[in-house]
Order: sequence, then C-alpha cells, then structure tokens
Amino acid sequence: MALHKKLKPKILPTPQEALNHEKTVYRSEHWENHKAELEELLIPHNREKLIKDNILTRKDYLDLIKTREDIERFEKRIRDDDQLYFYGDTHKNDLKDLEFSRMEYFITEFFEKNKGKKNIALVEGGMRKEIDIKKEKFGTSAQFLQYFAKQNNCPVESPEPDSDEEIEYIKKQWVKKEYIAYYYVWRMISQWHRLKDLQKPSLEKYIEGAFRWNFFTKIYGEPYSLKLFQNIHTSIFEDKLDLSDADHFKRISNPYSTYSPNISSTYSTYSPHISNVSCLSWRYRDQHIVETVLNYLENGYKVMIVYGGGHLIIQHKIYDEYQEAITYATSFF
Repeated sequence: MALHKKLKPKILPTPQEALNHEKTVYRSEHWENHKAELEELLIPHNREKLIKDNILTRKDYLDLIKTREDIERFEKRIRDDDQLYFYGDTHKNDLKDLEFSRMEYFITEFFEKNKGKKNIALVEGGMRKEIDIKKEKFGTSAQFLQYFAKQNNCPVESPEPDSDEEIEYIKKQWVKKEYIAYYYVWRMISQWHRLKDLQKPSLEKYIEGAFRWNFFTKIYGEPYSLKLFQNIHTSIFEDKLDLSDADHFKRISNPYSTYSPNISSTYSTYSPHISNVSCLSWRYRDQHIVETVLNYLENGYKVMIVYGGGHLIIQHKIYDEYQEAITYATSFF
C-alpha cells in the first residue's frame, strides 16, 4: 500500500474515540462483529501487532532488495506523503561520493516542502561531532543530516535504543556472553574497515575508543583486550583471527546479508550463534527506531530520517500499514 494520503495528526482519534464514534451509528446487534473488524483496522494504536506483523524477515528482505535502485524505490514510496522522508544510506564516508549528492537532494527537498513546519531529523548511531560538510573531505551520513538540520533550525535526535537495555534483551534470549561480546567487537571492526585510509586510526585505538564506557566489560565481565578477543574467536571458529578479512567482518555483522559458509574467506566455519546475536540486535534496534518515528508522526511532526538502507527495507511495510490505518481513523471526523 503506497503512502499517498495526507495525515491529519491534530485530529487523530484514540482507539476508544474511534470506537465510541462508530458505536453511535451501528445498531447494537451488529456492533460486536463490526467492533472486531474496526480494531483490526486501527492497528497503529496496537504497536506490538503493527510491528510484529509487518517488520520484514530475512527472507522477505532478500527477496526485495538487490541493488541501490531497490532502496530508491522504497524511498520514493515512503516520501510520497511528505510526512516521512526516509533515506536509505549505504554508509559511505567520502563526502565527494555520489551517495552524498543523492542524499543532499533528498534532504533539501524535505526542508523545502516543510519549511516553517514542525520538523525533526533522526540520525543513526548516536549524535556526532558537527562538521562543515562544505570544507571537510570525510564525514558520516549522520553528520551530513545534522549539518542541513542546523541550517534549517531543525532539532536532531538519534533513535538508537539504550545500549544496556539492548544487551539485556539479547541476554534474555539465552545467548552466551561470548557470542554477544564477540558480535559487538566484530561490528566495531566492520565499521573500521569502512573508514578511508586517510581518516583511519589504528584498529586498537578505534575499538578502545568505542568501548571507553566499559561496554565490553558490561557484556563479558572482563575489560576488553585483543588477546581476550582472539581467545573468544578461537573458541567459536577454531581458527586463527585475521583482522584484515574485511569481507568476512562485514558479512557476519549484518544478519540480512547473503553470507554463505562457502564464500571465499579466511574462515571455513560460519557461526550461526554470531548471526543470531546480529539478528536480535537488528530487530531490537528496528523496533525502537519505528517506535520513535511513529511517536513523532502521531504528534504532527514531519520526519526526516537517514539510516542504513537495510533498516528502510525492513521497516517500510510498517509505515505503509500505519498510513492506511491512520487515514481510516481520521475519516471518522
């Protein structure tokens, strides 16, 4: 279902208001049947059902996205309504890359259409140091959006979940601490490999900086060290750690990638345990991102969000269903 109808957030009814309104126009003998049907239609107010029924599985994701053009197709589909602009980033950091020209067009269109309105910009991975993108050579998509948001007096927020709560959620799924700790270090290494050589600190410095708040210790119970990470790696893969294997780090850190144990890689063993942690982390993050976006939409905000293209694809159906249900609910008034 395409996002094409206009939201009316200021007159958005609660589920009970919508039900009470309908009850007055239905004869009592027909009300119970209609009530059940109506509650199904008002799904945005049942967040758990909305997300559970419409967040994409790994198979659904792989069936939908093959190229950059697929991401652009869903960007267009979501921004048709003007209420929500979701740009699917591919995590480049060279500001001269075509990715940022494309992103600038997208962001500029959002602010031109919503000038003077109640806007919010949402960025991935936490708030970043502000930079002047006209002068710098390298930067992140978050810094890119922060720059334009500042130019347009738009507040910025990062809808990432609390890291401690995310870890507790994963632990409750009966996942061993070795797998959890390994996954988060692995993700840091994958991010480091994406940096351009001119802006790269040493890998050790990068990881230590990422764990400066004792994140690793909270997970594993011991402070991070390369030796400890190597030992955990060997216990999982029964092989020597190769920090230069960028492709392997990239694939295992993304549960929606097309990773296969048979691809050319240093390691012949693929760990479903690490992939499981990755899936749990992504799912928890996506749920939190969606909750934040829907909260802003229901309070009348125009939302500009830049996140990885994978998150866009995984979440897009939720926004489709939300739009149709909100339009239905507001039609009562």
